[in-house]
Amino acid sequence: MQPEHIAQVRRFNRLVTQRAGALDDQFLGRDRPLGESRVLFEIGPRGADLRDLRSRLGLDSGYLSRIVQSLAGAGLIELRAGPRDERVRTAYLTRAGLAEFDEMNRRSDDAAESILTPLGDSQRQRLVDAMAEVHRLLQASGVRIERVDPTSEAARWCMQQYFAELARSS
Repeated sequence: MQPEHIAQVRRFNRLVTQRAGALDDQFLGRDRPLGESRVLFEIGPRGADLRDLRSRLGLDSGYLSRIVQSLAGAGLIELRAGPRDERVRTAYLTRAGLAEFDEMNRRSDDAAESILTPLGDSQRQRLVDAMAEVHRLLQASGVRIERVDPTSEAARWCMQQYFAELARSS
């Protein structure tokens, strides 16, 4: 790997972290750090299975548990047994959680607008296009190929997607 590539990725990460407010104890001006805000966002209005949430965000169980307990203690979420398996817990936003979710979205839109507003039209388009490209490349760099039990839920989902794609292209 070329050292200048690594240095550029590190510079980019530091700038994005700073501009996104990842280091602030009060993300988006709320009394909530980024980790809690992100989990609240991912739970969203439809709720989220904690196992799926942990997997989707790449969090370890202990860290997610601490965040979930903090959000529950603040009255923003409630936990219920999963509809298919009572051992699986599902988090749902409370009325206060929904209000914070909506406010967080509004403030996030304002923060994005504050990044775009100082730029001219062509600069704005270039930035948005570059962000879309970075997003695609980061997703591609995170793809993992691994052997799984063919009867697992993940394997069945992959096969369903594969056959659905074949059906669409026929």
